[in-house]
This record gives sequence, C-alpha cells and structure tokens, in this order.
Amino acid sequence: MDFGELKNDKAFVEKMLNLDKALEEVDSVVEKALNVKEDTLTQEDRVKLDIFLSYALNSLYFIHLKLQGADVSEHTIKHELARVREAMMRQKQIHDKKTLMPRLNVPVAGRFVRNSLWEGSDKKDGAQKGQSGHGVKRKADH
Repeated sequence: MDFGELKNDKAFVEKMLNLDKALEEVDSVVEKALNVKEDTLTQEDRVKLDIFLSYALNSLYFIHLKLQGADVSEHTIKHELARVREAMMRQKQIHDKKTLMPRLNVPVAGRFVRNSLWEGSDKKDGAQKGQSGHGVKRKADH
C-alpha cells in the first residue's frame, strides 16, 4: 500500500493495515459461506446460513454508507438490519426450544410410576403391627 504523505504517520498506517487484514478475513469468510453446497445442509443450517449472509452483507453495506458520510439514522439499511436481527432471535428461539426444552422419556417415567406404586404384602402386615411402613419391601428387595 502506498500511503503518500501519510506514510510517516505510524498510527494511520497501522490502522489501515489492520483494516486491510480485517477486510481480507471478511472476504474469505463470505467466500466460504457462498461456496457452501446447500444440498448437503439441513433446513436449520440453511436458515442459519441465509441469516448469516444477510446480516454480513447488510452490515458491510451499513459500514460502507457510514464511511461515505451518509446519514444512516433514517436509511432503510438500519431497518433491514433490525429485521435480520429479529430473524436471528426467532431462529435462536426455535433452536433453543428444540434442544433445551426438557423431554419426557415415557418408558422411564412409566417404570418409575409402576415401581413407586407397587405394594407388597409386607406393607399390610407392618401397618397392623404398628409400624409406620418404612420397612416396606419392594420388588428389588426380594
């Protein structure tokens, strides 16, 4: 890079080199995302990819407008970014609902209930002898 008169300003040169490096990284990430074969992705992964690309490209356009000195406070890109953020939140809620929500294992719950309700003949005898029923034999105690 040729910085002309600013080549002696080390802070400026360093910032410009960092910006160039960051742009190369963004370019490589976007290139990888664009080259993904959507046939191999699940529906959830396709949604994530589409949201990622939409947010990345809209963010880059927003940055471009800011660097050009445009007033982005009322620009449609700000509303588009908000819309994409809402889509990201919806996708996250759907993902969390699928993965974090507790599921009932019906066969295990059935065994729990069946075994806890089982009463042996010793429980009746213990109640007649004045015991509180703490020594009740269960199936596993046989």
